[in-house]
Amino acid sequence: KEHLFTSDLSNLEWTRMDKDFLVLSACVWRSADAKLMLAYGSVFDGIHIFEYTTDGQVKCLRPMSHLKGHAGSIFDVAISKSGLLLASCSDDRKVIIWSMETMTSLKTFEGHSSRVWRVKWFQENAII
Repeated sequence: KEHLFTSDLSNLEWTRMDKDFLVLSACVWRSADAKLMLAYGSVFDGIHIFEYTTDGQVKCLRPMSHLKGHAGSIFDVAISKSGLLLASCSDDRKVIIWSMETMTSLKTFEGHSSRVWRVKWFQENAII
């Protein structure tokens, strides 16, 4: 499916969405090839990656990937400064680092004693 929205990316206005749509966190960035990208973490089914495209006068988000690896709601997603890595955290007590080039998980951090609510990039390869 494609989701239509206003051209003002600071205020995404969804005009069509799946029935189980509830976003807890989202981030927007430019990919290595300068495409405008959006990632959002869902309560229901993982992380969705979209590319912003224009088809004539219609602006839309084209689905690129659906990342699965968490067993619970995604509380936060954060993109690295380069746009090559995405960090996610969940109520499953995991932090996962994803490659935005291959759309696969690179590393999973487990063993937290409770839910992980936030992720933030400290440097390109270091999260806090």
